[in-house]
Amino acid sequence: MENRDHHQGEATMNLRSIWNQISEKFVKNKEQILFVFAVSFCVFTFTISLIRAAVTALTYDEASTYLRYYQEDFFARDVMSWYFSGPGCIANNHWLNSFLIWFLCKITRIKFSEFMVRFPILVMYAIYLFAVCRSYKKKVISLPVLILLVGNYYLDEFYGLARGYGMANTFVFLFCLSYMNWRKSDFSRMRYLNLAMICAVFAVLSNTIVLLLYPAVGILCLYRLITKKQFLNFLKNCSVVFIGFLAVTVLMVIYHFNISAPGKMLYTGGHNFYDNFVKGYIEMFVSGGSFISILSGVVTALVLLCVLRINKGMKELDFGVMMFLFIITNLVIHPLTAPKGYIATRVLLPFYAFMVLAVNEIVQTAFKMPLPGGKRIPGVFGKYSGVVLCAVCVCLFVSRIDLDRTKDWKNDYRYRTLETGSAITGQPHNADWGHPSGDFYIKKNEAIVEEFYSYLR
Repeated sequence: MENRDHHQGEATMNLRSIWNQISEKFVKNKEQILFVFAVSFCVFTFTISLIRAAVTALTYDEASTYLRYYQEDFFARDVMSWYFSGPGCIANNHWLNSFLIWFLCKITRIKFSEFMVRFPILVMYAIYLFAVCRSYKKKVISLPVLILLVGNYYLDEFYGLARGYGMANTFVFLFCLSYMNWRKSDFSRMRYLNLAMICAVFAVLSNTIVLLLYPAVGILCLYRLITKKQFLNFLKNCSVVFIGFLAVTVLMVIYHFNISAPGKMLYTGGHNFYDNFVKGYIEMFVSGGSFISILSGVVTALVLLCVLRINKGMKELDFGVMMFLFIITNLVIHPLTAPKGYIATRVLLPFYAFMVLAVNEIVQTAFKMPLPGGKRIPGVFGKYSGVVLCAVCVCLFVSRIDLDRTKDWKNDYRYRTLETGSAITGQPHNADWGHPSGDFYIKKNEAIVEEFYSYLR
């Protein structure tokens, strides 16, 4: 009996010794281990988008873009007519995506390839993930923020679809990084402001809805230039870029008014801002109406409590101020410019990275401030909260993986199963083939058959 107790005691001590060694090694190499985890998670999310982009059929919007802007050579013939809302105008607010698809297919001469159509957005995703990882390595963002920026499965879906939402999110994030560098220089190094304006231009070319962020950004940048006495420095070093920025902005504003008109196909939500905006972001992670409502209320209350706690210090939180100005823009200006309703679901994605950075800035600042009694919130609370947040986000991401279809176009993927349709069998067009995805696969099969017969000849 004594020998058994002795052996059990030794085993316990050995386990404790092993655990202590592991703990010591983790603490010693914590930064490297967490960085490897962060990069691995980013590679994992990219791989999911890559596989989906390679194996799934084109959706309605993707097929329509390809057929209209490449197959019909629309960029070469009718740019002015659709810009001025002429007879051929459709509500395309993804200029950069459409142009890159047209350009890439022209130079490669690869036709009817789903992967090639989606290649530009995959490149943008790689840039986004690289920028996120680099920001984490330089300690610009924390690991929980990285997981939030990358672990949104709904966003991941759109980085595997040939649309402009993901592209816009990439450039908005790059804009935020440029702005951070400008702020770090005490708003004196204008090259960062120039870079921020260039990123803003590419963001709005990716999706015109980014215009809604411009008033908030413009007001805060002007405030900083005046209070930091940098306005003359701005005129001296940023005039050329600013003129180009203004020119593109004016063109995009005119165009956005055209495609926001009733009868155009621009996607928007309803007329309840809270349901469309706040719940829209929460719904990207979870499902279930009641749970979404509860979680939306909790997140809203947390942010508002943090704002009240910070009080007058809010004016020093650039992204926090931008976020509230952005919300005001949505509440006041947007209903006048887009009578269809507030932005919702996928139209929220271009602002996703910005919203994560803004909310994080507010919450982090509030948690660092002393409590009324002079005490501070224990640092261990923030660490454990971050671990829980990371674990929940990773689990939610993994649980929603679907390599066969995406949330917004669940039914469009069936068209690839109809590839052996009328082009080969000679059967007349069925009602299904009025869908752009169906038309894409009919034309794809016609091209394959034509190439086959030309080879035989």
